[in-house]
Amino acid sequence: MSALLENDSDSEDDIEVSENDSSRQIIEWNSNLIENKNISIPKFEQLSGPIHNLPTGSSALQYLKLYLTDEICEKMRLNTNKYAEFCAKQRGYEDKSWYPIASIKEIWAFFTVLFVMSLVKMPRLTDYWAKTATLGNERVKSMMGKHMFLKIKYYFHIPDRESEVKKNESSFTFSQKVEPLQKYLQEKFTELFKRTAEVSIDEVLVKFKGRLGIIQYMPLKPEKRVIKLWRLCTSHFGYTLNFEMYCGKFGNTPRTKNGLGYEVVMHLTKGRKGAEKLSVQCPVVFVQYNRHMGGVDLADQCRKYFSVVRKSSKWWWYIFSFLLDTAVNNAFILMKATNSPPTKRIYHLYDFKLELIEELGKEGCRKRAHSDFNRTEEHSHKKREIDSRKRTCVRCRKLGLKTAAGRSIESSWECAICNIYLCQNCFVDN
Repeated sequence: MSALLENDSDSEDDIEVSENDSSRQIIEWNSNLIENKNISIPKFEQLSGPIHNLPTGSSALQYLKLYLTDEICEKMRLNTNKYAEFCAKQRGYEDKSWYPIASIKEIWAFFTVLFVMSLVKMPRLTDYWAKTATLGNERVKSMMGKHMFLKIKYYFHIPDRESEVKKNESSFTFSQKVEPLQKYLQEKFTELFKRTAEVSIDEVLVKFKGRLGIIQYMPLKPEKRVIKLWRLCTSHFGYTLNFEMYCGKFGNTPRTKNGLGYEVVMHLTKGRKGAEKLSVQCPVVFVQYNRHMGGVDLADQCRKYFSVVRKSSKWWWYIFSFLLDTAVNNAFILMKATNSPPTKRIYHLYDFKLELIEELGKEGCRKRAHSDFNRTEEHSHKKREIDSRKRTCVRCRKLGLKTAAGRSIESSWECAICNIYLCQNCFVDN
């Protein structure tokens, strides 16, 4: 078995090595230990670090928008609206409580609420809009209404639903649910930060308890049922340079002859019980590995501190949360690396997220006006029968009126002008 000591980068900016270069060293792998003096590691001479046009002292939001640009936010807005239309066609009737997302400001308001939830934990989503003194969050209430947030979360979609590949087709991949955002961030991560000499590759485990074909069961891990990703990070900062979701046979990752599992098992079974133990000098490559292999663990540790993930039945929501957390963490690292030495003595990811929330809070988001059931004679209600099941009367619910059995009063009629459901009596009274 043989290997070449090469640069591990695939980018076009990497140093090209001529095939006829006599300085290129060929290493033959064998069971005999080679002395350190006979191994030479090429010097890393490439430029590394942040590459962007933001001046020193730029805000946290400006750094985050280097990754989450208006282009990708607009794509998510359009595809979310398209998915709501797709669901309406599937069920045969429109969702009267859904209003299409009008601008990317509402997407950013949605992200802001997620950022607040990552810092202030509450057991239920609806607790953030509670009117009691104990619960409730004023920033969340000012950014977006409860029903608006829940509806956007329900219909939120990254790819175009109409263009998704079915599972029985050969080109199907699980990653298509997050692919537009995934590919966009992969490009931005490498574009805005040139890799350092020391990088590390390791697995990242995203917890998910539902049923899914790519779930990995790891009984010895704290999180036993997970979605696995591979991540490439810088060793010192924990900056994510690249990542790939492991999808098994449905993935795009090329396979080796023996496979990763075979190599790991054969390596671990070499040290049999009772074998002779010898003290040898630790090779330089092992020292370098142990010193710089923790970049992925560092990045994953920072991601889990204030994650935006919330419980969901959709598996891809957990991957989207991973992508959003990684984008925020990379923006934070980029800001710290750019402002070196730091302009603030102590500045953590917590402070970065707080600054993000405050900046986004100043931009604000329009409050969606609810239709009023009280109309003047000039603008009277227009009665129309609905095709689907009966719905709760809006006026009766607001007045607290119930049936004799204590149930909500329902109606088969709606107003064609203001799109609200009213019972027969309420149509007469208004």
